[in-house]
Amino acid sequence: MKKFITLAVICTILTSGIAFGAKYKVNSQGTVKSKGTVVNQNLYNVYSTQNYDAKTNTAQVQIIDLVMDYSGSMANWIIQAKRTMNYVIAQIPASTKVGLRVFGQADYDSQKAQSGKVHEIKKVKGKYKAVTSTSGTTTGNNTGACSATSQLVALTQANSNALISGMNSARIGGSTPMVYGLDRAVEEDLRMDRTTPKKIILITDGGENCGGDPCAFARQLMQTRTDIHIDVILVDSGSNKLSCLSTITGGHMYKVNDLSKFSTVLTQSMQSEPTQTVQPQQQEQQYEFYKD
Repeated sequence: MKKFITLAVICTILTSGIAFGAKYKVNSQGTVKSKGTVVNQNLYNVYSTQNYDAKTNTAQVQIIDLVMDYSGSMANWIIQAKRTMNYVIAQIPASTKVGLRVFGQADYDSQKAQSGKVHEIKKVKGKYKAVTSTSGTTTGNNTGACSATSQLVALTQANSNALISGMNSARIGGSTPMVYGLDRAVEEDLRMDRTTPKKIILITDGGENCGGDPCAFARQLMQTRTDIHIDVILVDSGSNKLSCLSTITGGHMYKVNDLSKFSTVLTQSMQSEPTQTVQPQQQEQQYEFYKD
């Protein structure tokens, strides 16, 4: 008798499930409904415009490209980076490859840098172009101060001395072509396979001043390179304007105003794993239940 009752209960549950499945359905817009009125709204999570649906690779990162601002106000932080690089590199696995790119450095191309003030940066057919007041539009890597960026140290292991030498080899400049520097880091330094997780650590004290749009750059990057995420170490600033670089790409945002804490923050960034993010939606995704 007990077995018969148990079997009857199971059959009832299964029948109810079939009936529920026949009664409710999901349409092409993701709305669960049938005829009638709303039973329960927002049963599932709602993704708003602050969320993203393209997942970043969250495996351990063993390729790190330091992209450092060499504009004039960064002098003290660059000195601190040189002083602490041996310590920082010692805190990460020996197998981790670290490279160095700078942007905004002096003497990149002095003649073209003096040819005119750069009004804007345009991206045409995958390459950035700078528009100046005297020379019109110039292309490629030779557009004066607003294309001042160079990879000073290739991505190699256990290379703290090379990183320090690289920092010593560049001179402080004036402009801040941040977006162009990030673009070259992606297209040149990190052009290898697109499956291995990679990290850019952007070290800066301010925003772009050569016409680039950091947020638009991050959105465009995520269309094709979900293997790359960006950490931002913002020094001497309380601004949140660059947070989109980390939010969109699954990286982290750090703020530091104390020179003595710089090495701790840099080490934390190097050791951190990416977060998961989702691409922005134009509207909130609503899930609703209806009944007859």
